[in-house]
Amino acid sequence: DLPDDKFRQPYMARQVKVSLFAEKLPALGYRTYALVPAEAAGAAGKGSNIASDDRHLENEFLKVAINDDGTLNVLDKQTGKTYEGLGYFEDTLDAGNEYIYFCPKGNPAIVTKGTKAEIKLVENTDFAASVEVTNVLTVPVSADDQLKEEQEGLVEFMKRTCGRSSETTQIVLHTTITLEKDSRSVKFVTEFDNTAKDHRIRVVAPTGISCTHHYADSVFEVVNRPNEHSKLWENPCKCEHQQSFVGLNDEKGGMLIANIGLYEYEILPEEKNALAITILRSVGELGDWGVFPTELSQQLRHITAEYEMTFFAGDLVESNSFRSAYQFQVPYTVAQTKVHAGTLPAEKSWLTWEGERMMFSNLKEKAEGTDRMARFVNCSGEPTVLRIKKDASFETLYFSNILEEEVRPETANADGWYEIPVRGFEIVTVGMR
Repeated sequence: DLPDDKFRQPYMARQVKVSLFAEKLPALGYRTYALVPAEAAGAAGKGSNIASDDRHLENEFLKVAINDDGTLNVLDKQTGKTYEGLGYFEDTLDAGNEYIYFCPKGNPAIVTKGTKAEIKLVENTDFAASVEVTNVLTVPVSADDQLKEEQEGLVEFMKRTCGRSSETTQIVLHTTITLEKDSRSVKFVTEFDNTAKDHRIRVVAPTGISCTHHYADSVFEVVNRPNEHSKLWENPCKCEHQQSFVGLNDEKGGMLIANIGLYEYEILPEEKNALAITILRSVGELGDWGVFPTELSQQLRHITAEYEMTFFAGDLVESNSFRSAYQFQVPYTVAQTKVHAGTLPAEKSWLTWEGERMMFSNLKEKAEGTDRMARFVNCSGEPTVLRIKKDASFETLYFSNILEEEVRPETANADGWYEIPVRGFEIVTVGMR
């Protein structure tokens, strides 16, 4: 320190990195934890680590075995269903553009399935265990020279016949796989340096689920789509768009993959209804603009992809299993404070809500005024009821339109809950004064 009344004054500080299991945090609220001295470390949790070795992870809901090629076999204890071979990587030629993927015939996929992976346990505690899996993809450095000729010759991408270069490079994929206590999800972070052009990398999870339709998160809707496209589909790429997740289920159980910024997916019916999530597209032209090279779109840089596989029972929407996918995209906010006097309690929730098939979308200050506006979405076509219990700091609660204009006041029941009927796929805005 440099005090005003004396010369510089040194001091010593201890820095501690803390991991803890924060269970059932208050909705739209906070909880305070304190780090305090203890006489001795207790023996709580001894022998209850998540990982038994570098190949086996287990918690209350899931039992995970890691295969030699780095894929996962997962037993969902609730349903008794086993999912096998989840999470291999696929690399293919991409002769398309920034709009559409296209791989000419005669260019087979390169996969990590059946190859040898390096597997290492990197964390093992009572509440989380992580294994690092390293896969190596040996791929061509780019497309062959014909692709450039076809691009400059304005050959429509669907009519291109180029192949891949004979020169190869290695792409080393480091994937950290994490299973947490009391979780129905397995988390993945895949990192690699992209050293190749004109290609696509996907992570593929064969689900083995018997169904004809799947769910995907769209804008203010969880949409139900057929696994196979109609005969009228002309796009050579069968990929679809998602927001937060894609998933499917049958009567035996279900699985979804949540993501952060990975908006392209495809269902592969020929491979046990596999979920294929694009983690990299590397292309060299914009498309639709004549000759318009986009070298930066080759993405020759360090890539990080985050995704999560969640296993559930029942229907994806009816069971509210989609909520974990939205939570995956919103990390907890952590703030450190000093010991101080204050008026806030150690734990608090400003807004508690319930509602089958409902999604919380937004909490904001009113555009003109100080009211707080909360927005919810019914993710299904079936009517439901939104139940809200406001914090005492709010005087009244009212139903609003999308322009944040009060439509009608709401009245709480004897238990303090406000009950608002919601139509199928309806967006509901509630104001709190």
